[in-house]
Amino acid sequence: MMMIVFLLLTLFHCCLGYRIPAVGSIQDDLKYCESVHERIRVPTRSVRIGNVQIGSKHPIALQTMTSCDTNDVEQCVDQIQRAKCYGADLVRVTVQSPREIKASAAIKDRLLTLKCDIPLVADVHFNPKVAMLAADIFDKVRVNPGNYVDGRKDFDEKVYNSKLEFMDAGKRIKEMFSPLVEKCKSLNRAIRIGTNHGSLSSRITSFYGDTPKGMVESAFEFLQVCRDLDFHNVVVSLKSSNSIVMLHAYRLLVREYYKRGYDYPIHLGVTEAGSSDEGRAKSALGIGALLLDGIGDTVRMSLTEDPWLELVPARKLVDVVAQLTSPPNIGDGIAVASTLLIPTRDIRNFEAIARRRVEFAASQMADTSTYAKAQAPLLSPHGSVGCFITRQHLADPAFLFKSLRAKVVDKVPTRVATSVDFCILESVPEFHECAAQRLVKELIEGGFCIVAPVDKLAQNPIKFAIGLVDLDKIDSLAEIQAPSNIVEETGEAVVDYCDRINQVAVRINGSESLEHLEKLVQLTDAKTRPVGSPKPVFILLNVDPKLNNYMSTVRSIISHLQQLNCTLPVIHQLDLSTIFNHEDLVIEAATTVSSHLLDKLGEGLVIKSSLPLQDSIDVTFTILQAACMRTTRTNLISCPSCGRTLFNIQQTTEEVKRRVGHLPGVTIAIMGCIVNGIGEMADADFGYVGGAPGKVGGKCTKLQLQVDFYVKKQLVERGVPHQEACDKFIELIKKHGKWVDLPQNTSA
Repeated sequence: MMMIVFLLLTLFHCCLGYRIPAVGSIQDDLKYCESVHERIRVPTRSVRIGNVQIGSKHPIALQTMTSCDTNDVEQCVDQIQRAKCYGADLVRVTVQSPREIKASAAIKDRLLTLKCDIPLVADVHFNPKVAMLAADIFDKVRVNPGNYVDGRKDFDEKVYNSKLEFMDAGKRIKEMFSPLVEKCKSLNRAIRIGTNHGSLSSRITSFYGDTPKGMVESAFEFLQVCRDLDFHNVVVSLKSSNSIVMLHAYRLLVREYYKRGYDYPIHLGVTEAGSSDEGRAKSALGIGALLLDGIGDTVRMSLTEDPWLELVPARKLVDVVAQLTSPPNIGDGIAVASTLLIPTRDIRNFEAIARRRVEFAASQMADTSTYAKAQAPLLSPHGSVGCFITRQHLADPAFLFKSLRAKVVDKVPTRVATSVDFCILESVPEFHECAAQRLVKELIEGGFCIVAPVDKLAQNPIKFAIGLVDLDKIDSLAEIQAPSNIVEETGEAVVDYCDRINQVAVRINGSESLEHLEKLVQLTDAKTRPVGSPKPVFILLNVDPKLNNYMSTVRSIISHLQQLNCTLPVIHQLDLSTIFNHEDLVIEAATTVSSHLLDKLGEGLVIKSSLPLQDSIDVTFTILQAACMRTTRTNLISCPSCGRTLFNIQQTTEEVKRRVGHLPGVTIAIMGCIVNGIGEMADADFGYVGGAPGKVGGKCTKLQLQVDFYVKKQLVERGVPHQEACDKFIELIKKHGKWVDLPQNTSA
C-alpha cells in the first residue's frame, strides 16, 4: 500500500516538473543548503573567538575592521570602542609588520584597561612571521591563502601537466602554514582562512582559472593542513567584489562541506563593495541570498566608510532575513503557504543557473513612437525598472520627468536607455482632469509604458495603456473585453483603441492555483487566446514577503512558469510602504529579492514605498546594477580602507565617483594599497591604486602621496602625485576610448 502511495505521489510531482531523486542519486552532489524551501542554517561547529562563540547554534555575529593606521594606538582604540557601541561582535585590525605587532599589544592593553573586551582579529597577508607574532596577542588570525605562501602577483600562467604536478608545487603551503596552526592550537586561538577572488595565487589561477572553484580549492589546501594537525578552530570565507561570483563560491564551499563531512563556521562578505547605496545593495544581495538559504555564521559589510557605519546596515540585513524567514504572527491575516508551492524536497542545480527563455512584447506605439521604432520591447531586456505614480506626481510634470530620468526637450519627455520603463498609475485621471490626461499621453508617446488596473481603465480609457489584472481574475478578461463588432467573414474583432485594452500585465501573489498559470499560458498564445481577450505582456510578481515560505514560493512559481514554457518577463513588485528611511529601503529591498535576481529568476523590479518617487526609482536602478543586470552608471569597486591605506579612500572614492561615475559599462577600481590592489581589482577596466609615498629630500612624507594606474591589471603609470591623479586618470580613460562627456541637463 505504501509503495502505491509513493508511486502516485511521484507521478503527481513529476507531472508538475519536480524531480524525486532516488537514494544515492545526484541529489547529494547538488546539495548546497539544508533546504531550498525554508531557511535552516547549515550545521557548523561552535568556534570560540575570545568571549564570542560563532557557529550555527549561535546568532549571526557582526564584524568590522579598523580603517586607521594601526600604529596610531589611540585612534585604533577609539574606532574599536565605537564599533562595539554600534554592535560589532568582533573587530579586525591590519597587521603587516612587527611594528604593528607592537602597536597591537598596546591597543589590547588599552582596551582591557577601559574594560572593552571585544575579540580582536589580526589581518595578515604576506608575512607568516608576522602571523606567528599576532597569535600571541589576537583572538583570531586571518590569513589570505592567495598571499600567504605564493602571493607574488605576476599573473604569469604556469603550466601543470597533471593534478599531481600541481599538488607537488603546493607543498610549501604545509611547510609555511603549519607553524601558525600549531601555535594557535597551543594558545587556543582561531584562524580564518579568508580567500579573496581577486588575490588568488598565480598557481591556483593557472590550474583552476580565476573562478569560484579556484577560490574553494585555495581555501581547502589550507584547511587540509589544519585537519592534518587536528586543529579545528577554523572559520572559512570566500569573498569577491562580484555578488554572483561570491554567491557561487560559497555554494560550492558548502556542497564540498556536505561531501567531506566538514562543519567549519562560514564568514560572509562582498569585498570592496563600495560606499553609499551601491555598497549596501551589493552587500545585501550577496550576503542576503546566502543567509536566506541558511548559509553563514558571521557577516561583514565592507563599505568605503567609517568602520562603525558598516554595522547599522549589517544589522538591518540580518534582521530582514529573520523577518523574511519567520512565520507570521497569528492574526496578521497573512496566508502561511501558497497553493502553488509543492511541499517536496526539491533540489536546485546551482551550477546550471540560467535565465529561462523570455520574449519581450513590442510596443503598441510601433507605428507612431520614435522610441518604439528604435527600441521595440516594452521593457528593457537587461532589467526593467518600474514605478508607482500618484495624482500628486501628475501635478508636477518637471519633477516627474526628472524622477523618471526622462530626456526632456522643449518640455516633452522621451524614454532613453537610462530611463524608467513602465509606470503604474495608482489612480487614472478622470475625463475632466485635462492636464493629467495630457501628461499621461505625453509619457506614452515618449515611449513610457503606462499600466493601470483594468477596472479603472474601463471607466476612464487611456489609449495604448496596459491593463493590470490579477491572475485569479484572468478568466473575466474576455467578458470585459468582448468586442461589440466581429467581421463575420474573418472572425476578427473590430478594434476601437480608445475603449479597448489590448495588452495586460498579470499580477501574481502566490495564492493562485496551477490551473490559473495554465490559463495564463493559453492567453499568451494567439492560437488559444479567446477572441477579444487582451494579450498578456509581462507578469508582476507580488508575493507577500511576510509569507513564511516567501522565497520558496517565488522559486516555485518561476519553476512552474518554466515547465509550462511561459515566456512572459517576470517583474518583482515589492510593497515597502511602511519604510520611511532611505538606507532601510535599500537594505530591505535588496535583501528581499537577492536570491531571485542573482539566480536570474526575474527580469526587473518595481518598488512601492513612502519615500519620494526619485528615491524609490534610484534604489531600483542601484539594485539591478548591483545584481549585474542593468548598468546605467560606472561600476565602482572600492576598498573599505584599513591600516595599509595610503590616502583618504573615502574622499578619493567620492571625488572619482563625482567625476567619472557617468560611464555605463565601465568598471573602475579604487584601492588604497597593493594588498587590495591589482588582484582585488577583479575584472576592472581601470585601477586607481595607492602607491609608495613620494620622497622629498630623501624622506618619505604623506604630503607626497602617489597613485599607480592600471588597465586590466597591467601597470601603465606609476608614481602619479595624488593631487593630480584624478585629472590624469580621466586622461587615461579617454586614451582608451571609454570616456563620454557628462550628459547636459536638457530639461526645460
